[in-house]
Amino acid sequence: MINKIGEFGLIERFRQKIRTDASVAAGSGDDCAVLQFDQRRYQLFTCDMLVEGVDFTSQDDPYLVGRKAVAVSISDIAACSGSPRYCVISLGLPKNTELKFADRVFKGMAETARRYKVNIVGGDLSRSARVVIDVSMLGVVGKNALP
Repeated sequence: MINKIGEFGLIERFRQKIRTDASVAAGSGDDCAVLQFDQRRYQLFTCDMLVEGVDFTSQDDPYLVGRKAVAVSISDIAACSGSPRYCVISLGLPKNTELKFADRVFKGMAETARRYKVNIVGGDLSRSARVVIDVSMLGVVGKNALP
């Protein structure tokens, strides 16, 4: 059962089965994947998912939920001494979701992205049983700056 090994145990179980090529300087298991980019920089790639009932409740301010969704990926990039640049955002929303809720979530995401100079460049929408927000983000870091 998953609850016996926990999140990090499951990640390690999957990591042992992943094979990458030389373009991957560091793969899964840390804050970001570190990818070859050019002679001076690495590209950083991360994703984070927030699920209603696990990472936030229906009583939480949707604006703050949106901020958190983008901020956790920015934090992953920052943990690698990088600068966040681009993100795509996927939303799973129940069919009876109020437009006001969706607008407030997006406002929180957009304002946080703008504050940290992150370009929202796309994403996906889907119907789901509960609210799910997934942010995938790219950043860059100098090869000599990576911790």
